[in-house]
Amino acid sequence: MMQRDVPPDLIVDDHGERTRKHHDTSTIRDPIIQESIVLKKELELTKNCLKNAEQMNLELNEWGTTIHQRYAELQARNRRQEEDIHNLKAIVKHGEEKIFEMTNLLEVRTADLRGAEAFLTTADQYSGSDIINMVNLLNAEIFQTAAYIAELLEDPSTVATDDDRGKNLQIYTSSLEATQSRIGNGLFAYFQEKGGLVRVDPFPLQLAMQSIFSRWCADLVHHFCSNAAEIRLRKLYQEVQNCGELSQCQIDISDYSFLEIQAISGRWRAITFAHMKALDSQTYSDQFMNVVVGLLCLCGWSPNSPRSQEAILVVQKMVKTLEKSFHQLKSATKEGITTADIDVFVVNFDRSYDDSKMEDIYSSSKSATQIVPEMRVLCTVGFTYLS
Repeated sequence: MMQRDVPPDLIVDDHGERTRKHHDTSTIRDPIIQESIVLKKELELTKNCLKNAEQMNLELNEWGTTIHQRYAELQARNRRQEEDIHNLKAIVKHGEEKIFEMTNLLEVRTADLRGAEAFLTTADQYSGSDIINMVNLLNAEIFQTAAYIAELLEDPSTVATDDDRGKNLQIYTSSLEATQSRIGNGLFAYFQEKGGLVRVDPFPLQLAMQSIFSRWCADLVHHFCSNAAEIRLRKLYQEVQNCGELSQCQIDISDYSFLEIQAISGRWRAITFAHMKALDSQTYSDQFMNVVVGLLCLCGWSPNSPRSQEAILVVQKMVKTLEKSFHQLKSATKEGITTADIDVFVVNFDRSYDDSKMEDIYSSSKSATQIVPEMRVLCTVGFTYLS
């Protein structure tokens, strides 16, 4: 028996009875409603997100506009600052140029002022008594140095043999020629004749050494320099002196009482000596050491012994000290005093002795009372100054 299809809304029980099935619409609709609610929530959430996104986009646009405006402001400010920096650089450059011009002008004006001040009358740095004290101290140093050199002959260990004396005289030939021109023929002939016998009485050697050092000091102080320019400078100085005297004669003091007659020649001398001192730094102590040793060899002294070598070092130090003192006296008389011309001088040998101008410091009272016609100067043992 074939079973017939049953409609979906009928239910067949165990007894074969058919009953119609009642449908529950609430249970059918619940999933749809829930899904619809979920979709609505998602739609609202999406709308809120879209609204937030639009709000954020709006804020980002406003922020971008603000940033763009700020960037434009910063660019404008940067341009203004660059312009200010450029203007400041121009101002600084102009200021530097002004400072450079002012510095050059100041240097020129300062040089002009110094040039003018150089010839203004200034107070002397030294007085006459200061120069006298310096001269006396130098004469005392010369005396001590000459006495020490003369005493070297008294050491028996420094006696030279005849052969050694001849060899030494050949070595110091040029120095002995210079010595003869400084002490004169009379005293030099005495040393040639006596030779080694001078050690018995070395006093003439002391006189000769005093004469050598005194003349060295006088020559050094008197001259502007030691080179060929000395003659031209000396002649130019005489012309400056003559021009100064002529100018003073032409000025009427009664008409120009406010003017001070400046010692132009004195200032010119001081300036020239100062510049020449910087240019002419040559020393002559070594040359004068040859003169000293040569004259000692003429008197029979040997420079080869150990005692002689020690003595040479001592004398060399003393000669350098004398040269330094001579330069100090030169600076004092030629640069430190401008209101007067002060010079040192020595009396030439073989001149007629004039007791009104000269002094024989080694003469005894007995010989001083004796009248000797035509007394002549043997040598100068010191120097003095003349204003």
